[in-house]
Formats: sequence, structure tokens, C-alpha cells
Amino acid sequence: MKRLMILAVPALMLAGCGSGEDEVASGTVRDGNGQEASYRVTTDGDDGSKVEIKTAEGTTTFNSGNNAPVSLPYGLPLYPGAKVTSNSEMNAAEGGQKAVILGFESADAPEKIADFYRQKAQGAGLKISGEVKTPESIMIGGEHEGSEKAGDKGGFQLTVSKKDDGSGSTAMLFAGSGQN
Repeated sequence: MKRLMILAVPALMLAGCGSGEDEVASGTVRDGNGQEASYRVTTDGDDGSKVEIKTAEGTTTFNSGNNAPVSLPYGLPLYPGAKVTSNSEMNAAEGGQKAVILGFESADAPEKIADFYRQKAQGAGLKISGEVKTPESIMIGGEHEGSEKAGDKGGFQLTVSKKDDGSGSTAMLFAGSGQN
């Protein structure tokens, strides 16, 4: 069933892009073992789309678009004053998995943004496990402390770079939580 979901999602997400309709597609599919899944693809009429897949194991949702609500794992916030440039989120019923890929821009320097997320991550129980600095960018990453006990295989990675025109920064934040 997982293979069925993995194969179906990219096509369904593309079907939802730019159509301007509320419901783009829906239906029911069966895998080779006879297991059934239903799906529904919707769009917000702007740039956002949502895919919902229901199986016997539960419901998995995928949200994408600049206007999709920002909901990061571990209570990590969107950087104050940031403008979202891309946002994709997956919530899976099985194992409570959540993954977010968030792009944003800010007038602040990369160092200030990295410091903010370093502090917020540590406060959320994420241990900083790596950091790389160049003259133009900073990358930090961390993992959930106690993840082996709790079964949480989550963590985060932030890459923040100076804008070419010097007017601030662009950033990509990857964060995930849940069990495998």
C-alpha cells in the first residue's frame, strides 16, 4: 500500500497545480494485494493544493503552496517577519509522521536567522548535530534528543544564504518528526 501511495502522490500533486478548481480529482484505487485507498485532490484557486489519501491504516495528507498554513514539527515557528516563498507539508497517520519543507525570505542576515533557529531548536529538545558556515551561507542541522527511546526519528536542517543583491536572506527549512 505504501508503494501505491508513493507512486500516486507526485501525479496527484501535479494534477492539482494551477487548475483553479476546488476538487481536481478523486477516486479509489487498489493495489496488487486488493488493498484499497481513496484519494482526493483539491486546490485553493491560487497556488495551493492538497492531496488526501485514506487507507485502512489511516489518512495521509499533503499540503503545498505559498499560502498553505505553516505548521512545523516540534513547535518550531516561522521566522518573525519572514515571507513564505514555498511550503510543503506531509502528515501521515501511520507512525505520526510529519515532514515540512519551508522556503522563506527575510530582510535579516543569515547569522541572525541561524541563531534564532538554533535557540528555538534547542528549546524544543533538538540537539544541534552539525553546522557549516561559508562567507555566503550557514547550514545547521539537528536531531530529536532521546529519539531512540521515544522512537522519534525526527530532526531539522536549515540552510540560509545571503541574497545576491544584499537585501537580506533566503532560507530553506526541512523538519520532520515521527516514527518509521
